[in-house]
Amino acid sequence: MNILHHRPITRRALLRAAGVSLALPWLEAMQPLRADQSGPPPVRTLFVYGPNGMYMPHWTPAAEGRLERLPEILRSLEPHRADFSVLTHLANMEAYRGGPKRAGHAPGSGCFLTCSTPRVTLGSDVRSGISVDQVLARELGTRTRLPSLELSVETPTGTGTCDVGYHCAYTTTISWRTPTTPLSRDISPRSVFERLFADAGAAREDEVRQRRSILDFVRAEAREFTQRVGAADRLKIEQYLESVREIERRVQAYERNPPVPDRSLTANGPLPIVPADFAEHTRLMIDLLVVALATDSIRVGSLMLGNDASQRSYPEINVRGGHHEVSHYGPDKTRQDNYTAIGAYHVSFFAYLLDRLKNTREGEHSLFDRSQVMFGCSIGRGNDHNYDDLPVLLAGRGNGSLRLGFHRVYPTETPIANLYLAMLEQAGVQMPRFGDSTGPLGQLT
Repeated sequence: MNILHHRPITRRALLRAAGVSLALPWLEAMQPLRADQSGPPPVRTLFVYGPNGMYMPHWTPAAEGRLERLPEILRSLEPHRADFSVLTHLANMEAYRGGPKRAGHAPGSGCFLTCSTPRVTLGSDVRSGISVDQVLARELGTRTRLPSLELSVETPTGTGTCDVGYHCAYTTTISWRTPTTPLSRDISPRSVFERLFADAGAAREDEVRQRRSILDFVRAEAREFTQRVGAADRLKIEQYLESVREIERRVQAYERNPPVPDRSLTANGPLPIVPADFAEHTRLMIDLLVVALATDSIRVGSLMLGNDASQRSYPEINVRGGHHEVSHYGPDKTRQDNYTAIGAYHVSFFAYLLDRLKNTREGEHSLFDRSQVMFGCSIGRGNDHNYDDLPVLLAGRGNGSLRLGFHRVYPTETPIANLYLAMLEQAGVQMPRFGDSTGPLGQLT
């Protein structure tokens, strides 16, 4: 409780200094005095995207119903077995309607969150539909500092063709603000850090990057602020500031020894400097997403673990062949094993995200309790480029309404749009229809 003024501190409270605007996490002093002064807490929504599908024999649980023994690709989620569900037989049938000659990846990734058929084009006249994350951003984004965050950990691959007959926009983003406006994805932890903590309009290079730490500029205000709150809130603020500083240290660490950018990946000028280590890059982006949610800077975000048709190799897990290459496994046991290993590696970052959400407190609850988090791929089996039977997970408790810990098997070709319609409802956004939906997906609550 605010001990000086006996009124709650606003949820939008900031620590401000020249060029810095540091949002605060949830504090006890932010509680309203009476229950009737507060509506239900907001549900946060995240979408995590895995490229190139999965080796489905090692993804799909053996039996329907309560999750028991997890298949190989999902083993890292064992600590969260009661807190996520595997959703089988969800399909994005709009991807099959893209043209007379179906391409491999672009139709799937191009309509993954839109459930609208992408236009076949190599020009700038790209078209899909408004993605579900941007429907949420449009409805909820006016209540937060940023409407949403769209992140990736792989460099954009230019503006030409990335699949047969399709523009690269379809494989390098899953978010569409309008049917003709794909959203570029931020791959730079530095850029995301500054979007969260630098004042809009500040000269970022002069006002932020040249400092040893953004915390140097808010220490005095932080000290004054902590005098207005109780002991528990003081401790939480101290821990939060240290977590921000730790993220900042990690950003500074990779910037001191930057990798040489791969100029072959883009024709659009210099690339942002990002961590050379894929795991550190991915964890940094996840940590930034969690901080953004915890400070109510966003209520919706997404993270792509790679562009679709990505040829990234993963020597850190002894996979030196390109991801797209090994996804065409056929009868080759080595490729099947490598495809499985990459899938399991990607899912391990989803597990890391769930850990971080569970360990971020909001009063008596965790951020995980207030969230719904989807992991999915836009194709099923890499061999087939199928857009039905997609690999999909749903986690989080959605303010206590989601009932998870199951392998849910739906009728074949159940629209994945039904899941999105249900997620919109969970977040308080009512729509009669989304994409090719036939109704909110059942068995979730």
